[in-house]
Amino acid sequence: WEEIRPPLLPLLFSPFSLNKQYIFYAELILFFITLACVCALYALTKRLFNQTIAGLSALLLTVNSVFILESIQFHTAILALFFMLLSLYLLIRTDLKHPYFLAGFTAALAFLARFPSGLLYPAIIAMVLMNLHRKEQQTWSEKKEAIFKITLGFLIPLFIFAIINIT
Repeated sequence: WEEIRPPLLPLLFSPFSLNKQYIFYAELILFFITLACVCALYALTKRLFNQTIAGLSALLLTVNSVFILESIQFHTAILALFFMLLSLYLLIRTDLKHPYFLAGFTAALAFLARFPSGLLYPAIIAMVLMNLHRKEQQTWSEKKEAIFKITLGFLIPLFIFAIINIT
């Protein structure tokens, strides 16, 4: 089963693998990823709703027993959750220069952290097609351009992953 292991979490831990304090650094990285998940959820819900709902959602996430269990073990779920939340946050940002490309790129990173997270890609495409990510309506040509940028952002990390695995 090692041939199908998602590569992103081991890549994050690998610079510290030769250090005697490897477990400490791995736990520190995991702590910051967990903190980033809470911050990403807060930012996403604040952007979509308001500060009260954002605070409540962040609180509910931090006291969730599954989240606590996954955040103290070296599993890929928390890293994938962070990149999924970040991808959705980037998708709804209207003030960024390349929000669609960045949303696709971070969705690919979520996929490389945990393979079932690749289902976020078709969900993002569906959101663009149904115009659920913007308040203003988009034309069909704008939607096609957005889907192209999302797909390009999604395929670049996957192409690199495929090249590394072929060799």
